[in-house]
Amino acid sequence: MSWPYLPYFTEDEMRCSCGCGRVNMHPDTMSRMVRFRKDWDKGIFITSGFRCLNHPEEKKKSEITTVHRPHYMDGRGRAFDSPIPPVDRHRYVELAIQHEWTGIGVYPWGIHLDDIPVGRFRPVVW
Repeated sequence: MSWPYLPYFTEDEMRCSCGCGRVNMHPDTMSRMVRFRKDWDKGIFITSGFRCLNHPEEKKKSEITTVHRPHYMDGRGRAFDSPIPPVDRHRYVELAIQHEWTGIGVYPWGIHLDDIPVGRFRPVVW
């Protein structure tokens, strides 16, 4: 995967924020993100892209198991978070379903999307 050739997203916005500097987004996830962004036809600000296993949020998750975030996917670069305005959220979620994101989380701060492979806990919307 070559960052200069990926439209819409930069290497810096996908970089782990723990300070390690890693940007190991999964190629399939990045391809899905580019197709999704093209159809969204608006900018998508990424507040969280890749998270390594030492990222504070991933460390919290490794201490407890959650139904919608199995341990085996931590640090795989298959998710991102964006602060989508409430007025756009319904359309954003509809488009995410069309693009077959398998995890869609709607929060007060925005929306989480992931493409963790379909299995026992996927697909899911929360």
